[in-house]
Order: sequence, then C-alpha cells, then structure tokens
Amino acid sequence: KTSTRPRSESSSPVLFLTVPSRNCLFSNMVVRAETEARKQASKDALLHSVYNHQAGGQKDAQNNTLPFYQWSGTKESSEGQDYGALEMLARNINQPGTTQDAGVVLSIGLETGLIEGASPNTQRILGMELEEVLGAPPASIFGCTEEEFQAAMENSERAIPSTCSLKLAKVDKIADVSFCRSENGTVIDIEEVIESSEFDLTEAQRIAADAEKIMSEIERKEDLFLWIVNTIQHLVRFDRVKLYMFHADQHGEVLEEALVPDSLESCNGLHYPATDIPQRARDLFLLNHIRFVNDTYQKGLELAVVDGKLPSNIYLTSSCLRGVHPVHLEYLRNMKVTASLSFA
Repeated sequence: KTSTRPRSESSSPVLFLTVPSRNCLFSNMVVRAETEARKQASKDALLHSVYNHQAGGQKDAQNNTLPFYQWSGTKESSEGQDYGALEMLARNINQPGTTQDAGVVLSIGLETGLIEGASPNTQRILGMELEEVLGAPPASIFGCTEEEFQAAMENSERAIPSTCSLKLAKVDKIADVSFCRSENGTVIDIEEVIESSEFDLTEAQRIAADAEKIMSEIERKEDLFLWIVNTIQHLVRFDRVKLYMFHADQHGEVLEEALVPDSLESCNGLHYPATDIPQRARDLFLLNHIRFVNDTYQKGLELAVVDGKLPSNIYLTSSCLRGVHPVHLEYLRNMKVTASLSFA
C-alpha cells in the first residue's frame, strides 16, 4: 500500500516500527509514564489548536471562522489540562470525516443496518455510483447472500479490524474487507487485492513461520533489532525501515534502521521530541497495530452521508483507511516521505 508517485532521492516511502520502553515493565515507571502521557496530551492539543488556527481556524455552522478562544478550549482541570483542546484533538483523530483513496470506506448504521456513509471513490473501486451505495444494504456491494455477509461480519469479534476476502458484485474483482465495530455502527474497509511482482507472499509466510525460532537464537538485542529491520525491508522493499521506541518521558528514539544503499541520510540513533507523535495517536496503536499513509501528497476524501448525518459523526478509529491529519501529512512531506507504514 505505497504511493504510486515516482520515487526520487529526496522522496521515499518509509516504514516505522514502534516498541514499548523496557522501563514500563516496572510499576513505578508505569505511573510516571502515565503522568508524562497526560502532560504530553495537553501539549499536543495546544500545538494542534495553534496549527488549526494558523491554517484558517475552526468554522461554525455558517462557515464563519470562530475566535481562537471559542474553539481552542478554555476549561482547565486542576492539573492544567485543556479539555476543550484535548477533545478537539481526539475528535480530529477518531472522527476526521475523511478517508484515504487506497480503498472504499462504508459506514453501516447501528439501528438501520444500511449504508449511511461512504467515501466518494465507489465508482472506481466498486463499479457503483455513490447514489447506488448510500442507503443500500451492505450485502448488495458483494457477490454473496445476506446470510454469508452477516456470517463474515460476525467473525469480527475484536475491536481491531478482522479481514476476509469477498467478491465485489459489480466488478470481477476480489477485495480484502475489514469490519471495524464502533459505538455508532460498523465501518467497512474495502481494498482491492492487487498482485505485485515485488512482494513474495510465500517467502513472507516462510519467514513468519521461522521468525520465533530465529529470534530466540539471537542473543544480543542490537542484533535482533538489525534482523527485524533488514527482514522487513527485504519483504516490503521500502527505502527506509526504522525501529522506533517511545521512552518513559514520551520522547522517541530510532533504535535501528535499514536503508537502500547510498540513497538517504541515516536517522539511526536520533532522538525526537514527544510532540512529534501525539499521545492520542500513540493510544491508537494499542487498538489498531497497523497504520499506513498511502500518499502524503493526497488530500483526504470527505465522506458522503445520507440526509441527517454528518461525516464527522462517523467513528473511524479502527479503520486502516482513516483520513490523515493535515499536520501529519505536512510533517511527513517535510521529511521527504511519500508513503509510510507503521506496525506496533
């Protein structure tokens, strides 16, 4: 799931892997880490508010720009937490109202069981106009019966996406389909299965089967880190693979990396401030362990919804196709990254 934009020496896909700090194994360090996380969340929210304000501010129902103090948050707790700004930051991450163009996102209403929201790229991927999709039963998207579709949904028992393969009804294609349950319904991610000559699935399965034995035989953690990044780069062919750790004080460190020879400047051993990755975004790694950005130069697609619904009311927390916040896209572009994939 990488950008189709041509690569150059100054722009490249990058893969991040995040690992927990070893210090968090101790209870006293956990308490300190939680305290630092709360403080960091406030700092993240403030930066988010300032960024939004500089980008034009927040709008009201009449599309008028609100004064900064009305939307950046004014209610503070005894610890100085800015609840208004924290709430807005969380809402922009969990309910962005946008999706990525790498697949189709459908929102199924909790009460109706019908499609109440959809990304606008349905014609290209599903072979169906948006008007056909909105308000339709989700089984009509796939070449299966209602019973088969319900069985596929019921197999999704956890909060993280559960993926299966289903045939699309209007086009002769097989799609990877993920069901993401939320408090106001179910979100479905639909991605085309694209054969790639660069990715050897058989080899990936062999390495995965042997990984536990191989890692148990590696004695030094530095050698283990190097094996991880080199193995993943060999499989996914990204220009850079970084193994990244969050410390107890929330700052991050690059523990190891693999680079395409003579292509990029090394980041190995560098430390990054805690505000580089918002605490709310880190929390999502505990829920959804995979996150990708298909194209850092592509704007998000605004969800289309049935009457009476708002795109921002749809929870996309567990969706792999969830839209990316503009500040993160700008951050990645500043680092000359065109696409990224993260495992935690």
